[in-house]
Amino acid sequence: EEGETTALVVTDRHDNIGMDPVARRIADQAGAQLLIDLGDDTSQGGEWENFSINSLAREFEGFDVVALGGNHDADATVEQMRKVGFTVLDGEPVEVGGVRFLGETDPRGTKITGYTEDAKTRDSALSAQDVALRDVACEADERDERVGVLAVHSWASGKEVAGSGCVDLVLTGHL
Repeated sequence: EEGETTALVVTDRHDNIGMDPVARRIADQAGAQLLIDLGDDTSQGGEWENFSINSLAREFEGFDVVALGGNHDADATVEQMRKVGFTVLDGEPVEVGGVRFLGETDPRGTKITGYTEDAKTRDSALSAQDVALRDVACEADERDERVGVLAVHSWASGKEVAGSGCVDLVLTGHL
């Protein structure tokens, strides 16, 4: 309806660019104008995997794209997202397509061989991110700048935020 924004969510593509045309067809059928990418576009996060981001950008040309990196996406992946014009969430509210978003790239690192840090470090990083995002969301809400969508890769980065009631919708990938 007028004033509403329809979005398509993609997550955990892990270089499977063969699905990008399928996702675009679904978006077209739904009348979507916005793509929300919840991360893990790659498997290693290597610069050589920029083809995955480039494919998504090509298929969704003309769309507003909100994105964040997953635990398999490294700095090179996030930088490529910026280069192709995606709005990369960085821990502060931003409005895209008439929707106020909050989110941040997953703080963990993962390669095909496993996580790059121990479980305690991973858990504390996710917990710290969750608390920080909750605080930002609730401060925005107090200023009458309510966040419509929290977008994170891991559900563990959205527990506090969801429980706070300071956002309207929480979207997560990873699982």
